[in-house]
Amino acid sequence: MRPGLRKHLCSAANPLRKRGPGITVRSRGGSPPRGRTTRLRPLKFTFYGTGCSVSLAAKHRFNLASVQENSVANAWEGVSGGAYDAVAAECVALKKALGLNDWGYYDLVRTLADGFCGPKTNESVVLQSFLMAEAGYKVRMARGDGRLFLLLATDGQVYARPYFNIDGQVFYILDDVPRAASYNICNFTI
Repeated sequence: MRPGLRKHLCSAANPLRKRGPGITVRSRGGSPPRGRTTRLRPLKFTFYGTGCSVSLAAKHRFNLASVQENSVANAWEGVSGGAYDAVAAECVALKKALGLNDWGYYDLVRTLADGFCGPKTNESVVLQSFLMAEAGYKVRMARGDGRLFLLLATDGQVYARPYFNIDGQVFYILDDVPRAASYNICNFTI
């Protein structure tokens, strides 16, 4: 759990143990039997013709009840509680292995999240926000017209994209989605 996310969040115990490149899961009875573990099959996806995989399985899927603050905060608590840490590390490793710049990394994360959560879904935006933040990027989420938007800060100027100046930093909406009539911007720290 990262401090400062939401004042009244309590930390949750992480029921997963990482082991090697996959994730080891506990059996229903608590701890896995001695010497026996179940490895999750990796999520495989194609990124510009290159086969990639990360340690995600159906059990990692989550659904937002709404885009209201509590629902988004609960989803964020779930993704930042440790279960997705291996995925974040694997994405950074893919960035290095593929020699991606910042835009390429954003596109990799968007491709992964859209493939896992569904294209342009609110759940995809939460996962993208987490993966980008874990890689050291400055992110915010905004909501407008019943959906979430990923806001990403860049050092350079991005043309033909809506942006917000937040505390002296310019954050862009990079996804090709219709603009909302108004936005509420989430303020959180990682």
